[in-house]
Amino acid sequence: MSGRLQDRVAIVTGAGCIGPGWGNGRATAVRFAEEGAKIFAVDRDLDSVRETVERAKAAGGEIVTHQCDVTDAASVEVMVKACRRSLRPHRYPGQQCRRLRRTVDRSK
Repeated sequence: MSGRLQDRVAIVTGAGCIGPGWGNGRATAVRFAEEGAKIFAVDRDLDSVRETVERAKAAGGEIVTHQCDVTDAASVEVMVKACRRSLRPHRYPGQQCRRLRRTVDRSK
């Protein structure tokens, strides 16, 4: 792959998949790993993320998992802090976090 995301951090929510195969989160995590991103894989059910971890590592990626319900603002805040601690991005993890915060803020 081209390495377009080399050393960048990607928070991928819904990174697990119910059943075998590909879900949007799993596909995103693996594709970003192929491009060199450090993946922070988030899901409510960590058991569903196991295959995602295997596939991302097989693609040569670095991946960390975190359990979080993204509909809960406090959980999202903890998730972002955990991402920063575990993957130490030089920059804020980016668009995904801002989108999550807006979504959670609107649900109040």
